[in-house]
Amino acid sequence: MEIEIRAFVKDMDEARDKLVSLGAEFVKRKEQKDLIFASKEIREISGNNFILRIRDEKNKKSFTYKGLTGKEGVWDEHETNIDNPEELRKMLISSGFIQILEMNKKRECFKLNNMSINLDVIENLGNIIEMEIISENPDKSELIGFASQLGIEEKDIIHKGSVGLLLEKSEFKEFAD
Repeated sequence: MEIEIRAFVKDMDEARDKLVSLGAEFVKRKEQKDLIFASKEIREISGNNFILRIRDEKNKKSFTYKGLTGKEGVWDEHETNIDNPEELRKMLISSGFIQILEMNKKRECFKLNNMSINLDVIENLGNIIEMEIISENPDKSELIGFASQLGIEEKDIIHKGSVGLLLEKSEFKEFAD
C-alpha cells in the first residue's frame, strides 16, 4: 500500500533546506501531467472508489489504478508503463470513463531511508510537500513524526491526495472522496 501525507508549504526554499539538513537526498526534478479518469456507473456497481491516471513525464508514461482502502491517505495502487497515452485516453473515454481532471505539477524528489518526499508546485492548488512510504501496515506515525521534524504540526497535515483536493474545487466533487 501507498501511505502518504501532505501539507501546504509557504516557503519552498526553507522546506528544501530543512529536508537536506535532516539528511534527505535530492534525487531529481521532473514535470508531470496527469489525466484522471473515473466512472460513476462502475463505482456504483463495484462499490469501490477508485481513479485511473495517465501520467506523462518526459521519459516515462504510465497508467495507474488508485483505489481507496477505507483509510484516508492510504491507497491500493497498481501501475504499469505505457507507450501511447493518447490512445489509452481514447480507449478509456470509449469505455465509458470520463476525464475528471488534468493536473500539472513540477516536482522535486527527495529520498530518506524508506521514505519518498516530494516538493510539488501544483497548478491551481499551490506548493505542497508530500511524504510517502510503501508498506502493508497503514500506520502513518512515521510520516507524522517526520513532518513534525520539518516543523509541520499535526493539525496542518492533509490526509487527502492532491487529486482529491483539486476535485473538491471542480465540477466533479462527488469523486473527491
